[in-house]
Amino acid sequence: MRVVEEIEGIQLGENVRSRLAWLGERILWGGFCIMVLFLPTSESAKNIGFGLALLGGLIQGAASGGFSLAAWRRVPLLPFLLAWLAAASLSTWYAIHPPQSLRGLWDVLRYSSAYLLAAASLSDENRRLWFARLTAVGIGAGLLWAGWALIHGQGHGGFAEMRLQVRSLGFPNQTATSLIIYAALFFGILRFSPPARPADRVLLGTVFGFSIIGLILTGSRGGWVAAAAASLVIAAATSKRPLAAAGSVVLILVLVTGGLAVVAPGRAERLLSIASPQKVVQMQERFDTWKAGLKIVGDAPIFGIGLKNMAYIQYDRYDFEGRPDHAHNHFLNVLIETGEAGFAVFTVLLGAIAWRLVRLRSSTGAARTYWVAAAGAFLAILVQGLVNISFHVEPALLLMTMLGGMEGARTGERAA
Repeated sequence: MRVVEEIEGIQLGENVRSRLAWLGERILWGGFCIMVLFLPTSESAKNIGFGLALLGGLIQGAASGGFSLAAWRRVPLLPFLLAWLAAASLSTWYAIHPPQSLRGLWDVLRYSSAYLLAAASLSDENRRLWFARLTAVGIGAGLLWAGWALIHGQGHGGFAEMRLQVRSLGFPNQTATSLIIYAALFFGILRFSPPARPADRVLLGTVFGFSIIGLILTGSRGGWVAAAAASLVIAAATSKRPLAAAGSVVLILVLVTGGLAVVAPGRAERLLSIASPQKVVQMQERFDTWKAGLKIVGDAPIFGIGLKNMAYIQYDRYDFEGRPDHAHNHFLNVLIETGEAGFAVFTVLLGAIAWRLVRLRSSTGAARTYWVAAAGAFLAILVQGLVNISFHVEPALLLMTMLGGMEGARTGERAA
């Protein structure tokens, strides 16, 4: 009788765990969908979605053994993300303004965990389709809102500059980086795993086109260079004739520049100013900021000043008139905020991402789709990061989502 009771107890326990795993997985997927849908348009809704997804992931992981080492092997970037989270936490301990640094630490936690959430959510083909639909609707709504604001002179700089920025994606440079990532995702889907329904193809193709137009309207020179670099690498890496593909991209870029010179001379002039950075006022401001930033590093070399703490620096000590809240270079920004220790860990993380992308460059099917999206995101963030803050909030969230999607697609295809 005791043996029978033990067996029944085991079955009852397993049943409870399976139901909790089922519930956690549904909460995770629902929250993930909310996060993706509202990422471009609502900070509060996006955070609610992320919170639900994280809660669901914790419930599912605890109930199904998802926290085991065997499960972690399916997300090979996790150790590097945990190391970066630890380094960011250490810089928060030494921060000159801890409350603001905690906000920065929350951002690191959010985009690091997005990698796990996407890997767990996007292993199923039908869910990947819904993810694409929700992503397209979300950024499409954001672009419509931003376009309406631009027409009414409410974009960045008003009628003086007329630069597009999407509500929750940030300033034009951050919007541009995000639009490159969205465009890379839609291109990858349409090129390597097009949906069966024509309506889906129309939706993704239309929003892809709007994303390219929106990228041009952001007026972000760093974003334009990043888009060109990402386009060239993706074209060469995904074509059987890489030189011909790269040549086609160059031709398209020349035609776009020529078209802008006719229909929007001001935009073309801004684009061509990339060739003469020494004549751009904003670049001189960046040079001055970088000089001040290097002096700040000397005062807190090991653990930095804390995430998002540059606004609290006493710039008078460095003979600098402005009060920037970031360094206009993401790599210098990381060095200032997290010190040499954090910068070393961050560099290793970037290297791990690059190595993962190189290893999976020959992926097929859905995994190749997300490889395109992740590679485009990574290149855009690296290039944009030379003159702006790129690995930051929404762009980082999107990058980690695409990397997680790549791992999820690989898991799903292996299971099939």
